[in-house]
Amino acid sequence: PAAEWALNKYGRRAFILGSNTLYSRVLGEILRDHIEASGGVVTGEIYFGLDDHNIADLPDAWKQSESDVLLNVIVGDTNVSLMHRLSVYEENVERAPMLLLAMDTSKIQDVGVFAAAGHLVATPYNLYEDNSVNTAFKASWLAHRHNSSPPGSSEVLAFSALKMWNEAVSASIMTAPGSLSDLTQVFSGPSLTAVSENLEAVVYDSPLGELRFDPKTKTVPLRAHIAEISDDGTLNYVWSSDEAVYGEQYPSSRTPEAWVALVSALRDELGPSFRSNKTIN
Repeated sequence: PAAEWALNKYGRRAFILGSNTLYSRVLGEILRDHIEASGGVVTGEIYFGLDDHNIADLPDAWKQSESDVLLNVIVGDTNVSLMHRLSVYEENVERAPMLLLAMDTSKIQDVGVFAAAGHLVATPYNLYEDNSVNTAFKASWLAHRHNSSPPGSSEVLAFSALKMWNEAVSASIMTAPGSLSDLTQVFSGPSLTAVSENLEAVVYDSPLGELRFDPKTKTVPLRAHIAEISDDGTLNYVWSSDEAVYGEQYPSSRTPEAWVALVSALRDELGPSFRSNKTIN
């Protein structure tokens, strides 16, 4: 949904940039399928090697005359080098707007506010979500962190997942006392089945809003948000999905067999670490 928002707003000529990892490459394929199915054009792709921290030349296709939007699925520290290079590049070239689809908002300080300003970031967490749980979570976070850096989606999701899992485990102990004599039993046999079943009944009021586990997709559906990074590093939320977005084990643009084959081929190409230091385009 976040990528579709960007395509609708800016245009359907999109350049995909990512990391040469299994995760990023598959995301790139999902984006390509969606762009082309919706009548758009992929103007180019580049997947930076994970050791490529000294980015020099940027593709001409990033110019606004050739691409309407840049869809960024880079993971890791490559974004730091990229953003700093872009801050110089933009002094001479009018670049298409960039939407960061795989960077946590907590990494903005790592990139540097001056380099990140003006870019868009997609996130499941609205920092300014107006609910009491989010207010309390942010206050506790800042009190323990002793700095002004706000939490990102990774921290909020980890916190919420642990809370939901704790409720499911606690319910299992209540319904079958004595069956979970130690933590190792939670992850095996009938105990794990009981916890999984109880997880389906958990409704958790989280910093992200109300969360429920979806047994069909084995995920927790989340709303999507897009924020523009301001000059002082604060986030200006410009779009939010009306409803939570459900995950898909196999995106409908291809058959399950085709996705399995793609992942298998990428695993063979990238090796056991599922990543490569080689940049490809």
